[in-house]
Amino acid sequence: MFWDCWPCYFEKTCEWLRKHQVKTAIFSSRMTAERMQERFPEMRIIWCPEAVDGDVYQKGKLLKDRTIDLLEFGRSNEKVLQTGALSLNHVCTKQNGKFIYTNEQLYQAMGDAKVTIALPRSMTQPEMAGDIETLTQRYWECMFSRLVMVGHAPQELVDFIGYNPIIELRDDISAEALIRDVLEHIEDYQALVDKNRETAERLGSWDVRMKWLMEELREDFSL
Repeated sequence: MFWDCWPCYFEKTCEWLRKHQVKTAIFSSRMTAERMQERFPEMRIIWCPEAVDGDVYQKGKLLKDRTIDLLEFGRSNEKVLQTGALSLNHVCTKQNGKFIYTNEQLYQAMGDAKVTIALPRSMTQPEMAGDIETLTQRYWECMFSRLVMVGHAPQELVDFIGYNPIIELRDDISAEALIRDVLEHIEDYQALVDKNRETAERLGSWDVRMKWLMEELREDFSL
């Protein structure tokens, strides 16, 4: 089972698969799974989207009662938007390349934040990801925490859950202006984040994902 199999790792991954004569391979990225299937037409390749331990993420307060306007965590978003220009209660959990929050502090902050930025690595680190955009745990974490996500939804996320849970960046408005607009009308997004939480509870936990994967593997191994 492979996570983070970016294009720069494709050749080494293919060599490893051939060396060990792998019959069944599982990839967390649908685009990567499709490209590997092209290279190995006889191999059983399964796309298994990432998931999280949903129990650790707080449902949090209603959006109107949250105190953090914008929460940034994980990878830098500076290639896409300039959040430093925003005059908000803006919390960034990574400073000078180091995480300053423990996991528990992060979970608490996520349950007290209104908006976050959610972008695939293909937009924030294209030198690593190339054109591979994939559903990573960040999206599930935000959905469980009822955060309004501003950014871009990987197509595999939209297809997997049946709708787009994200306020998409647009050409007709700057990212900063879009975030301000969301914050000014934050109560309008309560229904969306409630729906996102319900969807995450139904589809985003490892408990659900592993039950599904075991059923997939039963076909191969007669388990």
